[in-house]
Amino acid sequence: MTKGKVVWLVEDSQEEADEYGQLLERAGDIEVLFVSVRPTIADYADLLADDQTGAFIIDQCLDEYTGVAYNGIGLAEFLRSLRPELPIFILTKYLDEGLEDQGGSVEAIIDKKTVRKRGEIYVKRILRGIEHYQATLTDKQERLGYLIDRKLSGGLSEAEEVELQELRAYIERPLGLTFAHHVDKWEAELRGQEQRLEQLEKIASNFRDSIRKVPSTQD
Repeated sequence: MTKGKVVWLVEDSQEEADEYGQLLERAGDIEVLFVSVRPTIADYADLLADDQTGAFIIDQCLDEYTGVAYNGIGLAEFLRSLRPELPIFILTKYLDEGLEDQGGSVEAIIDKKTVRKRGEIYVKRILRGIEHYQATLTDKQERLGYLIDRKLSGGLSEAEEVELQELRAYIERPLGLTFAHHVDKWEAELRGQEQRLEQLEKIASNFRDSIRKVPSTQD
């Protein structure tokens, strides 16, 4: 069930990500891939639309050295809002009661100091989470396909029509968010280019005016 699925490890340090990823891979049948910190939480939506995605492990202190406006729990809550069944684990060096109180949106909080000793236990939890997530996602996709076929043949009840729309929203939400986010970025870049062009035109206009004001040296 978990074949071909990867665990995305979001870390601000690739060196640490490689270290913990290798420890987990040695502890069980799991593939861990590094994801660098992205400017906003919306920038991770494309990973939810990736068929490879099986689970996330997220460093809690993403904002400590990168300057981003979110931490691991914040990213987990965003991902959970799009995929409620997605298995998410927080990775931290600073396990305390305050962090545990915030951990309701994740499967578990992993203490970095225990990964070497308890790696097999963590991998088993991750694999169980992936199996459940994949089964849920497959069921929803198959049900969506069935309802679409029924709709094309003109046989949907009112309740099934509502279910169809809800399933489409669930499946397509990450894709829509990814597209909308990229559109926003393109529009922002376009506005920036237009502003720079206006500034250049203003500089050129001022330069032309200054040339006109220079007295002629000819009689």
